Amino acid sequence: MPNVFEKPTRVVDTAIGLLLREIVLPRIVWTNGIGDFAGTLNDSVTIRIPARTKARRRELRATGSARNIQLDNLTETKIAVELTDDVYNAVPVTDEELTLDIVNFGKQILVPQVRAVVEGLEDDIAKMIQSAPYQTTIHVGTGDGATWEAYVKARKTLNTSDVDMGERTLVGGAAWEAALLTDPQFVRYDHTGDSNNTALREAKIGRIGNTEFVTSNALREGEAYLYHKSAFIFANRAPLVPKGAVYGATRTEAGLSLRAIQDYDAMTSTDRSIVNSYAGYKAVEDPEEGFVRGVRLLLTVTFIEVKPGAATIAAAATQQLKVFDSNGFDVTASCTFTSSATSKATVNSSGLVTGVAAGTSTITATYQPVTGGSTVTDTCAITVTA
Repeated sequence: MPNVFEKPTRVVDTAIGLLLREIVLPRIVWTNGIGDFAGTLNDSVTIRIPARTKARRRELRATGSARNIQLDNLTETKIAVELTDDVYNAVPVTDEELTLDIVNFGKQILVPQVRAVVEGLEDDIAKMIQSAPYQTTIHVGTGDGATWEAYVKARKTLNTSDVDMGERTLVGGAAWEAALLTDPQFVRYDHTGDSNNTALREAKIGRIGNTEFVTSNALREGEAYLYHKSAFIFANRAPLVPKGAVYGATRTEAGLSLRAIQDYDAMTSTDRSIVNSYAGYKAVEDPEEGFVRGVRLLLTVTFIEVKPGAATIAAAATQQLKVFDSNGFDVTASCTFTSSATSKATVNSSGLVTGVAAGTSTITATYQPVTGGSTVTDTCAITVTA
């Protein structure tokens, strides 16, 4: 069967269109007002973020000087954003593969490449959101109404800092979705008669209060963030298509810009297919208040799981243990480890087990949740062979 070749522009358009059903974060962070990076110092541009200001009051039907209003200077926050990363995926395709193995180059090669790059961009946005210098972290219990109570506290925190009430989003991982779906204050969009399913296509599964909740698999299960869109900046540019490329295309859609190019290396009889994007990320700190446009919410930890749960190693060999909490967080670095038989196996503070002599030992991981809840433990059974 002959190979199917499609225009790169069409393939990239199709691939991004399909991914829009799954990729969430680029659409709920600030991408407005980002100008051209070409020729700028250090690949950096300065953009303007909407200003925050306070409401004032005067007595109704006041007279004299009491009728005077006070003017406030409305100053937009200027933020420098630098393109720091070239997120890419490159694959070789030999003449033999092209002739004998590949039926549709677009579907078999370009579409997986686009997916890889777009998921990489979303993962980086998630890291930006997770690592922002939050002034407020709210720990959420497991009782009835706990998620609503936490949302009210987070909303109050933003209100106290005079963060604009419009364009706020609550985004969270899978455990947060599960918790909200059982909260009577949560309004599911699939129960509201949205005939076009617009919200569902954008991963907006519903709202709590007047805030939309968006599920993102790029976030850990038990974390959520309530923030104004201007709290995070995502700068993204598609590189130009070089004149030497045999095929090339760029595409911008829903805050994502990508380039796909192909060329041929005659010395190795190999095609090279490259998809990439330039990106920069910035959490917005206001000049005086600091980072106040977002609040972090963490679900209570109810148990931990040691992986692997059992292992067999030789004497002097090692096995690294990983510990995850009930919300999917890797908490290995926050655990303490003990061995029930140090003459058979030892374990260090990082969870690295070392075989000593033939026999068995139980390794216990202990974790004290940052929420202040009860200490939780789990074990791994280690068998050491001679």
